[in-house]
Amino acid sequence: MNKTNKSFLLVFFILLIIIIFNILKITPLDPDTYWHLSSGKEIIKYKFLSSVDNFYYSGSGYWYVHEWLFDILLYLISIIIGVNNLFYINFLIWIIILFEIFLIIKLKADLNDLPVFLPFLLIIIYLLMPFVVLRPQVFTYIFLLYFIFVLSHIPVKKNNLLYYSLPFLTIVWVNFHSGTIIGIFLVFVYYIYYAIKKIKNNIKDYNLWMIFLNLVGDIIASFINPLGFKSFFIFSKDKIIFLQKHILDWQPIWQIQSKSELIIFMIFCFYASINFIILFYNLKIIDKEKQLELLKNIFLNLVFFISAVFFRRNIAIFLIVSLSCIIYYIDMIFKHRTVLFNKWDIIKVQNFYNKILIILILLLSSFVFYINNYSVKSYYPTNSIKYIIENKPPKNIFADMLWDGFLEYYLYPDYKVMLNGRFNCDLQVMRDYFCILNARDNFLEKIKQYNIKSFLLDYNSILIKKLINFDYKITYFDDNCVILVDKNNAKKYFKYINPFNDNFYDKINYKNALSEIKQFISKYPSEKVLLMYALILSEKEVENAINFLEKSIKEYKNYYSLYNLLATIYFNKKDFQKSYKILKMTKKRTPYINLLIKEIKKELNKE
Repeated sequence: MNKTNKSFLLVFFILLIIIIFNILKITPLDPDTYWHLSSGKEIIKYKFLSSVDNFYYSGSGYWYVHEWLFDILLYLISIIIGVNNLFYINFLIWIIILFEIFLIIKLKADLNDLPVFLPFLLIIIYLLMPFVVLRPQVFTYIFLLYFIFVLSHIPVKKNNLLYYSLPFLTIVWVNFHSGTIIGIFLVFVYYIYYAIKKIKNNIKDYNLWMIFLNLVGDIIASFINPLGFKSFFIFSKDKIIFLQKHILDWQPIWQIQSKSELIIFMIFCFYASINFIILFYNLKIIDKEKQLELLKNIFLNLVFFISAVFFRRNIAIFLIVSLSCIIYYIDMIFKHRTVLFNKWDIIKVQNFYNKILIILILLLSSFVFYINNYSVKSYYPTNSIKYIIENKPPKNIFADMLWDGFLEYYLYPDYKVMLNGRFNCDLQVMRDYFCILNARDNFLEKIKQYNIKSFLLDYNSILIKKLINFDYKITYFDDNCVILVDKNNAKKYFKYINPFNDNFYDKINYKNALSEIKQFISKYPSEKVLLMYALILSEKEVENAINFLEKSIKEYKNYYSLYNLLATIYFNKKDFQKSYKILKMTKKRTPYINLLIKEIKKELNKE
C-alpha cells in the first residue's frame, strides 16, 4: 500500500471506532447485564456462591453459578465507574476483539491487501453488534478468537508457549462462561487435521503430543469451576431440563419479530452464502497441498453454520470461526484470480484499494452523521424506580421480564420479581407469567395465586385496560410506563386522572384533577404529565396554560409536544406570528402540525 492507501485506511478505522463507541453509548445495557450485576452484588455481600436464584417471589430459580467470575468483576467495575458508564467496558471488549481479528488477518493474509477484506469485516462487525454485549458469552468470543489465533500456528517447538497457554486460559474461560466445549472441539478438529497432514506429508516437526496434551488439559480445565463435571456434560439430565427452560431464548433464527431482525437475518444469509461460495469455489482452484486445510475449514464452517441456524446466539460463533477462513481465501482469489489473471501492476492495485476505501469512508461518514442525530428513547423504567423507592407500592410487583433484571438491581431485596429473561425457573411459572402478561382467560386467578398487588407495565401493554376494567388504579405514569395498584391494598393512586381515557381527567372535579396532577409534576415530571397538566389548564385558564408552557419549553427543550400545544393555543388566539415562531422550534411534526403550519402561512400571507 502507498501513503494514500494508508491515510485512507487510518480514516476508515477512526470512523469505525467512532461509530462503535457512539452506538454503545446510546444503546441501553442488555437486560441480562442487570441480573449479573445483581448476582455479583449478592456474591460479594454474602461471600458465597448460591445454587438458587432468590430474586423471584414465584419460587427459587436456578443460579448460573459457573458465571460467578463475570458477575463479581462486572459488579466491582460498576462500583468504580458507575453503571451508566459500563458502555466503556463494552467498548474495551470491542477493541480487544478488533485487535484479535487484526492478528488473525495478519497471520492468515497479506496486510497489504487489507482494503479487500474491509467490506466483509464491516458485515461481520454489523452482525456481531447485537451479540457483543455485557454478558458472559462475550468472553467466549474473546477466548475463541485467541484459540483460533493459536491453532492457526503450526504445532512446532517455537509455538509451544502459545499452545500451552490454552489450558490455563480455559480455567478462566469456564468461570466466565460455559462455552469451553467450543474451544475443546476446535482443538480436537485441529489435532485430527495436523495428524493427517503429518502422516500424509511426512512432516517430522509437527508436535502432535503437544496438541494432545492441550486437548486433555482443556478438558480437565473445564471441570475447574463451581459446577465441576456438570459444566462439561451438556446432555446430563439437569442440562436437558435446563435447556427446556430456555425455549424462548434458544429460538430458531427464522423466527423474525421486527424489521431490524429481518435486516440482520438477510445480511447473515448474504454473508453465509458468500462465505460458502468462496469456500467451495476454492475446491476447484486450490493446490492439492492445501486441499486438506480447505476441507477442514469447510467442515468447521458447516458445523457452526448449522448450529447458528438452530440457535440464534450461535450466529456470533459462526462469524468468528468463518472470519479467518473467508479472509484467507479472499486473499488467494484476489491475488491469483484478479491481480495475476488481469495482469494488474502495483499502481492499478493501489487505485483499486483507494476506490474501495473512499466508498467505505463515505458510507461510514454518513453513518456517523446519522448516529450523532439519532434520538434515543429510554428503554428501562428509570424514573419509576424513584417512585417505587419513595412511595413503596404494595408487593408483589409484576413487570415485563426484560425489565426485571433492572428491577432486581435497584429494588432487591425490598422487591422481588416474578421472573426475568433468563428463564431459570419452573416451566409452569413461565406459562403463568405469559398468561398474566397477555391477559388470558384465567389471568386474574394467576394474579391472586402469586399475590400480585402492583403492575409496572409498558404503555402498549394489553394488560393495562383489562386491569383498569377490574378497578385497578393508576398510581404513576410517565412517557414510557405506568404503575397500577390494587386499590384495596394501596393508599396512594390517582382519583381524578386516567391517561388511558379519551377524557383523561374528571371534568366535574376540575380543581381536584388539576391539584392532583400538579402535586405529581412537582416530584415526577415527564413530557406526558406536563402535557396533560397544560391541556387541563387550557380548558379554563388559557393564560396560565401559556405561562406554564412558555416556562416548561425553556426547562425541557426536547419536549416537543409542549411546543405543539403552545403553538396551537396561539393559533386559536389568532396570534399567528408567535404560533409560527414556536412551530419552527419543534422537531415533532405530526400530520396535524403540518396542516397547522400551512394554515398559519395562509393567514400570515393575508396580513
